[in-house]
Amino acid sequence: MKNNKNVVYDFTQTPNQPLAIMSAPLARKLLQIMVDHLSGATARDIIADFMMSLQSGGDANLEHVLSTAIAFVEERTLIDNVVAENWDAYKVEPVVKTEPKKNF
Repeated sequence: MKNNKNVVYDFTQTPNQPLAIMSAPLARKLLQIMVDHLSGATARDIIADFMMSLQSGGDANLEHVLSTAIAFVEERTLIDNVVAENWDAYKVEPVVKTEPKKNF
C-alpha cells in the first residue's frame, strides 16, 4: 500500500473567512460541478447577477460594494483555475518548524 500524503487546498482569501475541510477529490468534484453549471452562462447573465448582488444591500455602503466585488473576482478566478485544472493555485505547503539554535 502506498503512503499517500494529505493534500490541502485553501480556497479562502482572508484569515477571517470560515474554513471547510473535506477531501481534495470531493472538493475538486464539487468545484467541477459548479464550473460546469456556470460555464454556460453568458457574460450578460454573469454581469446581471453581479449587479443584482450589488443592489441587494439596499442603500449599499462601501463595505457591501467592496465585499461583493471581491467575492465576484474570487469566484471568477476560481472558475478560471478549475477550468485550467490549476489546483496548485490553492495548494497549501506544509510549514516546517525549526528549533532555534542554542548559543552556549
